[in-house]
Amino acid sequence: MWLFKYELEMSYPAIGKVFGGRNHTTVMHAINKVDSLTKKDTKLKQKINHIKIHFQKRLSPLPKKLIN
Repeated sequence: MWLFKYELEMSYPAIGKVFGGRNHTTVMHAINKVDSLTKKDTKLKQKINHIKIHFQKRLSPLPKKLIN
């Protein structure tokens, strides 16, 4: 969810739909939780950055229209 929000700039309701119809507040909570944890845990932040890099590499060949 965090990647969908920050990398794809999707809305909370749109992310919720992608994740099985989750409520937007559930999505907000999940994203805020990751934000909070990464401020405290440098290893987690490194892992997320690693995933983010792979995510970006996978998306880069796709047309912008498909992503947004």
